[in-house]
Amino acid sequence: MSKKTNVFVNFWEKRFTRPTVLTKPWKVFVEVSLSCNLRCITCTHSKVIYGGIMKDNIFERSKPVFSYARIIHEVGFGEPFLNKTFLAKLEYLKKSDIFIDIITNGTLITKQIAERLVALQLDQVTFSIDGGTKQTFEAIRVGARFSEVLENIGTLHEIKIRERSNKPFMRVNFVAMRRNIHELPEMIRILAKIGIKEISVQNLSPQDSEAVKECLYYYDKDTVTQLLEESRKVANQCRVNLIAPPYFPKLDVPPALQNLNELIEKKQEHIKCGAIALKSLFDENNDSKSIQDLITLITRTDGSTDGKQTDNGETCASGEADKNKSVDSTKVKICYEPWQTIYVTYDGHVRPCCAMGESFGNLLDNSFEEIWNSKKFQLLRRTVNSKNPAFTECRNCYLRNKDVPLPFRTALSMLIRSFVNLGFVNTTRRTIKYLIEYV
Repeated sequence: MSKKTNVFVNFWEKRFTRPTVLTKPWKVFVEVSLSCNLRCITCTHSKVIYGGIMKDNIFERSKPVFSYARIIHEVGFGEPFLNKTFLAKLEYLKKSDIFIDIITNGTLITKQIAERLVALQLDQVTFSIDGGTKQTFEAIRVGARFSEVLENIGTLHEIKIRERSNKPFMRVNFVAMRRNIHELPEMIRILAKIGIKEISVQNLSPQDSEAVKECLYYYDKDTVTQLLEESRKVANQCRVNLIAPPYFPKLDVPPALQNLNELIEKKQEHIKCGAIALKSLFDENNDSKSIQDLITLITRTDGSTDGKQTDNGETCASGEADKNKSVDSTKVKICYEPWQTIYVTYDGHVRPCCAMGESFGNLLDNSFEEIWNSKKFQLLRRTVNSKNPAFTECRNCYLRNKDVPLPFRTALSMLIRSFVNLGFVNTTRRTIKYLIEYV
């Protein structure tokens, strides 16, 4: 079966939610490195030191996975350029018809590496940059130097110009927080000068209770909206494609990290009444309940809620629903990952996606075909889009809940701006890639 036929048949298999599939995954995440040279405050590496580099034998065992791949993301919770054979792996993958995207902190890209990336015609490089000034950037991305990262990006851009190459497409991931959101407009100006064509703004998913305070959920909504609007204007002036939600209306924090005192202090009525109700329960029972138990009483892990729904769609734990308002269960996106995606860790474990931590098998013990249609994978495909998924991580998946639906006019406006900023070829290619992945 050719790659194009595989994608076409896979489209219908995932639509009919077949538990056993004939097709192979065409979107592959490869964890070439779990080690990192930074200790960013937004990452678990700042709290726990761990790591690992994908060895050549694991890469060899992964080759059957690559044979049907159309998109490969060289990712992981680490820095890929710490893997000494990383460029050789890229060279092997570029021999096939594969769109390859790598995510890097930009600290290790030397002139020689930049020249190799251009020569290989790597499709896309995504840099992680979370500040527009030296002080903010280095306080967040501990261990990196702002000037050096900008210089490395600029070197790659200059080599692209010298070689008259459009590849790799250069973009940035920006994790928005209270401490850095005001620097976004200036950061866009700086990055536009050194060849960045697209900036994706993402909300913080904190790794501990301290980081919760940095979430924009606890910031003034009007201020955030104003800064994002200003950033869009700057991006249009600089011919940079800015991907950002209108604002951040939802707390993208795992329940276990939420602090009850923080919730009580909030001014939103829906949180106050829920916390007060829980506090009264706590006082009456005189039991030492964990924060997780208390939060679960407000919002169940299956997405259903009890009580009154407020204007912005949140839920209050006490009172009855307003007669003029309807109570809707939390809406989530349909997940197609178990049919089209595979994640290979540095030590050979296979996961269904980047959000699932559970292993479905190891390539050192089983062949890819045995893992792909195993009973565990079949169970996942049968239940992932049901009201009660078999796997806990699917019930609480932050990726399925964090997206903000865009109105048609907003989406059309973004598409037009993309044509202006990125050109017809880049925009068309990226639009087709998005439709294949998510439609």
